[in-house]
Amino acid sequence: MKPGSPEWKNRVNDLARAELNQPLRPYYMSFADEEGFRGAVIVEARGPVTALAIANILGINPGGQVVTIEIPPGSPMLSTPEAWNRLLSRQDVENFWGGAKRLGDLTESEVDQLFHDSPN
Repeated sequence: MKPGSPEWKNRVNDLARAELNQPLRPYYMSFADEEGFRGAVIVEARGPVTALAIANILGINPGGQVVTIEIPPGSPMLSTPEAWNRLLSRQDVENFWGGAKRLGDLTESEVDQLFHDSPN
């Protein structure tokens, strides 16, 4: 299915409609292209499709491919509301959470700390 095709648009619409019944949750989105990191965004949404739609509506989608991760309760990312609803640079990510690694470069322990463990 090619992005932008009628089939793709129908699928996105179906997924967005299905998400409307879900509760609001925080999502972290990391954007990149062939040249590397383009930015990160945290928004509250009902799912990954609506999270991307919110980033588009807010004008904070820098383009490229996106990886979207639901932020679980207790994550340190939840304690930085000033980082939400804006485009974050690599330096912003470093300043807020002390690191700006690619997801694939994180150790298992770092993934647990960032996305699962509480800050205490």
